[in-house]
Amino acid sequence: MFIRNESFYSFRKNYPIVFSLVIIHIVLFAWINLTSLTNGLIPFGDTIFQLGVGFNAAIAAGELWRLITPVFLHQGLTHVILNSFALVLFAPPLEKMIGRSRFIIVYVLMGLLANVATFFLGGLYYSHLGASGAVFGVFGIYMYLIWKRKDLIDAASAQLILILTLFSVVMTFLSPNINVYAHILGFFPAFCWHLSFCGTLCLSLASSIIKLRPKSRFLIQTAGKAAGNSVPLSDRGFPDGSGMRLSC
Repeated sequence: MFIRNESFYSFRKNYPIVFSLVIIHIVLFAWINLTSLTNGLIPFGDTIFQLGVGFNAAIAAGELWRLITPVFLHQGLTHVILNSFALVLFAPPLEKMIGRSRFIIVYVLMGLLANVATFFLGGLYYSHLGASGAVFGVFGIYMYLIWKRKDLIDAASAQLILILTLFSVVMTFLSPNINVYAHILGFFPAFCWHLSFCGTLCLSLASSIIKLRPKSRFLIQTAGKAAGNSVPLSDRGFPDGSGMRLSC
């Protein structure tokens, strides 16, 4: 089930959603890093990174797109390789099983839920990026299939998923600079496998974020004053990535 022996062309043809996601990972990672390596000769990479990273203070200020964009960004070669490899290995059977449209909806939804959880549970200046909130959602769906639909997954594949899921959860808590919120909250709703429930939850949380925006803006300004650095919200600084939590 998880043995990939397709050619590049057949993989692209048979699994267009997974293929597109991996290409997006690679292109954005290369673009961001080439801008840095060429000192801006290849432009806009730094802009993509600055505007795309999940940064709770910016989300609280109204930049709600940051609940989605971190799913497609990565920091470090190992980070992008691990998440892309996990997609190539485990996502294709799921794309075939539940259909392209449903797969991309569930994938993005799990990433969104993971980042919404990070917003509510992380600190105001918590920053993060990476796809594995959504990748953990893939594992969550497989765990649901093992639990409720054993007819759709063979015993050997089920055993592999169980071992990898257990290992991944353990490493989530043992590894430094990992976005624990994204991993767990990407996995759990997918395991529940109620798309309508997840959609309702997303709408409810998004509504809560919008209601919190005026209060959050006040908190950001208050925090700046307490630190002796009252900077207007529009001129605030952005983390340099040294404390970035990775979803990997």
